[in-house]
Amino acid sequence: MTIDLYIRSSGVNEEQDYAWVKLPEHPDAVQTPQEPSFLSDKSIDELIYRQHFSLLLGRYDGKLALQITGLTASTRRDYQNRVIRNSIACIGDPEDERTLRSIAVAALEDPQSLETRIDKAIIYTPEGEGFRVLPVLRSSLEQYEGLVSQESEEGNIRGGFGKKSDKLKKEVITWLKTKTLPYHRYILVVTDFVPKEVLRDKGVWLGLSSVIDKEVDDADVQWYNIERIEANKHANTGSTPIGKIIGSRIWSASLLILIVVIAIVAFFLFTITGR
Repeated sequence: MTIDLYIRSSGVNEEQDYAWVKLPEHPDAVQTPQEPSFLSDKSIDELIYRQHFSLLLGRYDGKLALQITGLTASTRRDYQNRVIRNSIACIGDPEDERTLRSIAVAALEDPQSLETRIDKAIIYTPEGEGFRVLPVLRSSLEQYEGLVSQESEEGNIRGGFGKKSDKLKKEVITWLKTKTLPYHRYILVVTDFVPKEVLRDKGVWLGLSSVIDKEVDDADVQWYNIERIEANKHANTGSTPIGKIIGSRIWSASLLILIVVIAIVAFFLFTITGR
């Protein structure tokens, strides 16, 4: 597994607040406090409710990024005896898509299993951030890779928004297991308390939320299908297809020519009527 792994947790002392640490690639290396780079996008804070189980999968600076929050620690409490909630973030290259999809599938199919694996890998330390992540977490997550087909097909279910129900989650899981990811900045969001209007306005392609009122047992449509521009390989990834550039320039040139022709005709008519 070549992806970068980050864990957010808290120590038990008052001065040991929540912090992100990056899991070293080598077991003997020292972990360092470091926030995942994609979290500099503050829109993410509006897309998920971090205190509850939430999942966000997207693209950032040519990378794939996955964040899962609201994973409860089994025994650790903070200095006010509040339950500590862990989060995990994974960042990989496009070639690591299968790995990130596998972790997302595991989180949606059996969140308690993922919660336990992460919890067991975090131990208390009196110094620094107040916790340390054991290197075994990396190999533990690798066991999920068999959940996703090695020969995934291109093509996606239609984007939209729906209630965070077991039925719709199963549809999303089936899609993640068998299909490649579309080229959107925010590909998938599963969370609580975020209305579909926020998901739509932020450009989320596929979203499930507890406050979306489309019921699971509706007879026909399970999703709010939102009209959107069809995804292309370069959408929201920081690059623009050459065909789009050329088309834009041709349109601009045509518009300029039309304006010139109209001006000439208007001048000609004015000249005639002036006589």
